[in-house]
Amino acid sequence: MCNPVAVMAVVSIASAAYGAYSQHQQQETQEEAARKQQDYEQMNWLLEAEANQDAAQSQIDQLNIKQQQITEQGEQELTVAEREARMLKARAIVAQGEMGVSGNLTKGILDELALKHSEEMAAIEGNIGGAMQQSQYEKEEAARRGKTVGTGPASVILGPNLTDAFIEAGLGIAGATATAYGSGNTGKKTTTK
Repeated sequence: MCNPVAVMAVVSIASAAYGAYSQHQQQETQEEAARKQQDYEQMNWLLEAEANQDAAQSQIDQLNIKQQQITEQGEQELTVAEREARMLKARAIVAQGEMGVSGNLTKGILDELALKHSEEMAAIEGNIGGAMQQSQYEKEEAARRGKTVGTGPASVILGPNLTDAFIEAGLGIAGATATAYGSGNTGKKTTTK
């Protein structure tokens, strides 16, 4: 004959063990889903970071070309201004010679032409410098936007812990055994003499 307490204890132990196993399997499934979600988020983050870097590099390349064009255009403007200044000075000297003007008047006219030439050259150089500075600022901003910050989304995933499952199974077994033992003793009557 089977002891009902033992049968009840075995059934309770099996039930508690199955519950712990089932909980552990559920935790593993949740961990796998969390890992897949994290991998997906990391991949999206990497793709976005790469797209930002590519866009920034493309803008920097365009700004490098723009700076080269600014430099070339500035050199042309300076050359034209220099040529015009020389022509004006030569015409002024020729005109003064033809009119028989000399001395302080000649010096004053040539000084005036030199001053206008200096102002024109300074304005051209200032425009070139301002355009280059703006272009450089835009390049630095593009480089900042293209920089990757961090390593991606947070990667904290807690895996299933067998310790919790064993503790729960142990408490279940202990509770089941106590219940079975208690219910087995309640049927017996003790007599006192």
